[in-house]
Amino acid sequence: MPPDSQRPSSQRPSLSIVTPVFDTPAAYIVALADALEGIADGGDVEWIVVDDGSTDPSTCTALAALQDRQGVRVVANAASRGAAGARNFGVRETRADWLYFIDADDLPVPGALDTMRALLAANPQVRWLSGDFVDFDGEVPSSDTATSFGAQATIRHWPDAANRLVAETWVNQGSYLIARELFSGVGGFDTAFVIGEDWLMWMRLAVREELYFVDMPVLWRRRGHASTMSGPLSLSDAIVRPYLTARRDPQFRAQRRFLRWRIVRLYQLLARRNQEIGRTGQATRFALLAACWSLRSPRDWLDVLKAAVGRRLD
Repeated sequence: MPPDSQRPSSQRPSLSIVTPVFDTPAAYIVALADALEGIADGGDVEWIVVDDGSTDPSTCTALAALQDRQGVRVVANAASRGAAGARNFGVRETRADWLYFIDADDLPVPGALDTMRALLAANPQVRWLSGDFVDFDGEVPSSDTATSFGAQATIRHWPDAANRLVAETWVNQGSYLIARELFSGVGGFDTAFVIGEDWLMWMRLAVREELYFVDMPVLWRRRGHASTMSGPLSLSDAIVRPYLTARRDPQFRAQRRFLRWRIVRLYQLLARRNQEIGRTGQATRFALLAACWSLRSPRDWLDVLKAAVGRRLD
């Protein structure tokens, strides 16, 4: 029998927060818990923390400490499933009609969630709403830097958001709220991918013209550390696979040309990343893939030769 603080309240929450954790530094978990103090209260808002097979002792200790907190449930996957699987599993544990995903190393800007929820209540046609995010490194930003939102915050609809999403990732976990029915309608996060599973879901929403944006910072995104959910996969073609899948998908026919050039840029990026750590063979392979996708670019074919002989790629 779980402790009283872990038994679901008889009151059905209106918002469920879902956070995947895999060997996340304990200090990050504590910082996020502090930021959600008073928000996830076990009444109107619940917080589901999904342990995706953590083995780091400090992480496990931090998760155990959350077990006694009102409004928080720590659940564990039967096996490590990556960020997509962990988030989908967390959703199945939730009870609210609105979902908010935030990674364990990031922080919501104080007051942002309340403002976004008020905007959604005033605009019932909106089923997905994102704000902006601000990067930080090191010390947690002071609450004095939070923007005073108020009534001036307005929602914009982006019917052409899919084209921009191909070129740049202007969304982040922790910067948006999504209606549960909409999340389920697009199949949630695609567990076939370890990196880019969120981008692919956003694209599926974008081509349905479901994306709305409010121009205010809602998330502090922590930088300066390696992702605990993806790790060394950032050196592999795992980062390209969602784009390759999207290019084959008929619903993204209008974005095929943009997707092709994004694929070229990602292969170029992988070539440089692998060259920087001395992996000449992999750098050459990715440079070759970039050249094949760009078709007639002499510079890309020259980069294949440069990578093969160890000359620096620009």
